Amino acid sequence: MTAEPPARRPDPAEVAEITLQVLAELAGREPAGLTDDIRLFRGLGLSSGNALELLMRLEDELEVDLTATALDWRHLESVGSLKRYVSARAGLPDPSQPSG
Repeated sequence: MTAEPPARRPDPAEVAEITLQVLAELAGREPAGLTDDIRLFRGLGLSSGNALELLMRLEDELEVDLTATALDWRHLESVGSLKRYVSARAGLPDPSQPSG
C-alpha cells in the first residue's frame, strides 16, 4: 500500500498569476488590466455561471479545494477579494498584506 503524496502547495505569486489568467480568459480581458478593485460582476460582467466556471477552473489549475461551503458572495466581490479567498483556501497568507 502506497501513501498518497502530499498535495502540492502553490506559492503566493503563482496563485495571483493563475487567478488573474483564468479570470481574464473568462472576462475577455488582459490580465495586466485586472486591478484588485475591479468588481467581478458589475465591472467585468461575470454571471453566476461564469463564477462557478471560474472556481472550478481555479480548483483544477491550483489543485486547491474551493468548496462552496466556505464560499460567500463577498469572496466574489472584486478581483482582490477573489485572490484573497483563493490564497486563504490554499493556506497562504493574505496577498494584500506586506510580508514581514
